[in-house]
Amino acid sequence: MYKILISFISFLQLFFYSLISGQTITDMGNRISVSANKYMMTIQKRTAEVTLKNATGQQYTRFPLHAYASKLFSTTSNLKYSWIITGSKIELTAEDSIESKEVLRASIKCYNDDFEVQFGVLVPTETVGQISYTQQWGALGLDASVDRNTLTIGGQQYLKGLGTHAYSEITIQLDEAYTEFLAEAGVDDEVGDRGTVVFQVFTDGSKVYDSGILRGNDQATPVQISLDNVVQLQLIVTDGGDDIHYDHANWAMARLVKANGDTLYISDWIRSLQEQVNIFCSDQGGVDTNGWIKMFTPEPDQFYYDSEVGVDLLQFRDHKRYFAPAPLNLAFQTPAGWFSVGLCELPDATRFVFTNNYFYMDYIWSKMDIQSDTLYWITPLCFTFNQNEWQGIIDYRNYLINHKYIVDPTMEERNIPQWWMEPLVCTWGEQGADGIAYAAAGFDYTWVKSYVEQQEQKLGYRNFTLILDDKWQKYYGDPNPAPGRFDYLRSLIDDLHAKGHHVLLWWKCWHAEPGSLPYQMGITDHTLIDATHPDFVDYVQQSTYKMLSSDPECLNADGFKMDYIFDVRDPLRATAYGNPSLGIGLRELYRYMKVWYTEAKKIKPECLITFSGPDPHFAAIQDMTRLNDGDRTHSTTNWQNRARVSSLAAPNLLIDGDGWDMYHDLIFPHLVTSSVYGVPSLYFLSKFSDNTPIADWILEIVGKVFSVSAMRRPGKSTFLSPGRWQMADEEGLVAESMQNSNSLIVYPDSCNGYAITVVNQDLIIPLHGRAVSQVLADSQNVNFTIEGDNLKIPSAIRGQIYNIKFKPSSSVDKYGYSPPQNYHLLQNSPNPFNLTTLINYSVGGTGPQLVTLKIYNLLGQQVTTLINQPQVPGEYKVSWDGTDSCGLQTPPGIYFYKIKLKNLAKPKNGLNTTKKCFRLTFFS
Repeated sequence: MYKILISFISFLQLFFYSLISGQTITDMGNRISVSANKYMMTIQKRTAEVTLKNATGQQYTRFPLHAYASKLFSTTSNLKYSWIITGSKIELTAEDSIESKEVLRASIKCYNDDFEVQFGVLVPTETVGQISYTQQWGALGLDASVDRNTLTIGGQQYLKGLGTHAYSEITIQLDEAYTEFLAEAGVDDEVGDRGTVVFQVFTDGSKVYDSGILRGNDQATPVQISLDNVVQLQLIVTDGGDDIHYDHANWAMARLVKANGDTLYISDWIRSLQEQVNIFCSDQGGVDTNGWIKMFTPEPDQFYYDSEVGVDLLQFRDHKRYFAPAPLNLAFQTPAGWFSVGLCELPDATRFVFTNNYFYMDYIWSKMDIQSDTLYWITPLCFTFNQNEWQGIIDYRNYLINHKYIVDPTMEERNIPQWWMEPLVCTWGEQGADGIAYAAAGFDYTWVKSYVEQQEQKLGYRNFTLILDDKWQKYYGDPNPAPGRFDYLRSLIDDLHAKGHHVLLWWKCWHAEPGSLPYQMGITDHTLIDATHPDFVDYVQQSTYKMLSSDPECLNADGFKMDYIFDVRDPLRATAYGNPSLGIGLRELYRYMKVWYTEAKKIKPECLITFSGPDPHFAAIQDMTRLNDGDRTHSTTNWQNRARVSSLAAPNLLIDGDGWDMYHDLIFPHLVTSSVYGVPSLYFLSKFSDNTPIADWILEIVGKVFSVSAMRRPGKSTFLSPGRWQMADEEGLVAESMQNSNSLIVYPDSCNGYAITVVNQDLIIPLHGRAVSQVLADSQNVNFTIEGDNLKIPSAIRGQIYNIKFKPSSSVDKYGYSPPQNYHLLQNSPNPFNLTTLINYSVGGTGPQLVTLKIYNLLGQQVTTLINQPQVPGEYKVSWDGTDSCGLQTPPGIYFYKIKLKNLAKPKNGLNTTKKCFRLTFFS
């Protein structure tokens, strides 16, 4: 009777909880049933098999509710399962019935539209500390060369082995009795006759083999080493005394042999250790992919796959350097529709992959501060059900926000300075064109000064942000300028500030060179920085202070272009972590960027930090996400696809359009679209990366597009179709690209639009229900026609800026614009101007208003007051000649004018005060 009562009470608890939460969880005796808005789930209690269907009963997939950190725990035949249902949570405990040992736990949190799963896996002693390796260039190839080709020596191909590069060390702790090590050593044929290496073998610290110098195209050299009573085996490759260039070295068929003939290939051993956590799989099978159509990853530039899909942080492994990381969410199209699986928290791992019908993450237990033979809870995985693959990115971000995994401040909360919207001009592309990349003697402060002056002249536009690229400092990882080349860097930055520019310093994350500050502080692991070291925060504080502070001994820069964030240490290759509990893999990357962002903002709150990490977990520790380099496909498609991922995963961040590796035929379409979805940039002055000379008329049009783009307010970007983008904020539409990436329009206010085309064509502009009163070009009327809901300017001239005047609307339009209530403020004209400009405004209402109209600079400092007096309702205009309140000429640049009105009939009512702000450009 008591048990019946308890069961009845549990039933009532589940019933009432389902009424509140919107989904129903029912214990059916031999199975558990979940019915929700977007999915249905059935769990077989005896086998822990999950069947997942859509709301109409079509099956997405089946999978075992199982995960393991070692193949020792992949067997399910001896497991005994127990289940607990509490509210919306289903909990599983799996115990080995033979050893009476708990080997697995699982927790499912069910919600009405989605759910998450988390596993507690048993960390085995057997996989701790067996193999470590390091190499000076590239990544260790498993059954492949260092360039990921088939292992080939002297024309002979090998299916198994290790592809490495001088200098390299592979250290193996032998946990079983092996009798010998066998391999075929030589230089891989992929380098031809180049490359000279020496192969060495050490056992228990003593050298037992030296190949002598081997060269490209040599035949393979057999290696046979006795391992009797050996505990440690080391495989070392050194260069042949002529540096490490082209030293692609192969340990082909590298294997360990036992006395009974059993053979273990070292590549298989390393691979088994790398794939540390296998999820939704067991010895009985994995995720059922029967009928699946395709798989999607937000990792550019290839999104779709048939059998394997993933996100990898380390570019040396997959050669994808564009995002680090991409959103950690994988999507799958099935006959039942799209569903996604994403990571709720950042793991102590570097990749999240679906392959061979299971998911895995590369937790490296030997480097983590955890106790073996204990349960470790890996990051939860969320399941969302999506309209399509792109909606899956939105649903993933929303899940993280709704369930408090991340915080993503809105654009309004970020209080974005207007100068962040200014175009970016970087030195890197032109450095390459001039042959002075990196630390070349010609890359110095005089070259930079000349580069800026030439860009100003050829663009006809001054208000851009300069990125000082690689290598302005003497050492990577060090905040001090290179002696000789940049002795006067502070003076250069101050001069650029005086001209209205801001300056970002390029920063190579993770890397350090002998003599640099991190080397002196002892916080490096070989050539990479340990972000978990106790002195790491102090290092960042010293570095950001030196580069950002306005103190006399500092550089007074305005922010950073953070590069090479994908070079975070590979946990398998790292030698030590100062405090591994602070983060390994993705968590170490997050720590590096968060500490950098936090310390930089303490020194200069308005500094701009940009890097290429659009995953939602990183949204609160960057200001702008970077699309990264070109792809040489002679198309802007990949840039637009990256922007699409970024705009969905991190909609409150600005997007750096980037532009290195720019071909001549890509400049205009990329410039137009990036001027809408993000902040446009320019890397070149004399010739593009395809060696095409840059004509002056091209840079002139670039400058005109820059000037139009800079009129935008910060907003969120939306992809409509290739070449068609919109940006909008809370007030309405901000900008739009059109006509196959050949034209754009910017709306600085509800009554004006500024349009430009980069080719001679009929300019077609969507009106979105607005009425046009006038079109101006250089203050002259331009003929136009209205065709449906489009404005047509026949035979528009490329590079000409057209000012479209809209009639005030009597009601809120579809983009949220509302008519002025007690004032009307227009964009100044002409704008830009070099002598004088006219500002038109009107005062409404039924009585006098106290009107104040002031000019401000980019720092928010007041320049002059144009109007400060009561005015009755009517239309007014005032001119400004570019002088300040003392009558002195102000420097060329971007300025703002703000109007403030207060109803004099109710002077004590503070709520009756209205403000409106516009920007104007003054040039000499």
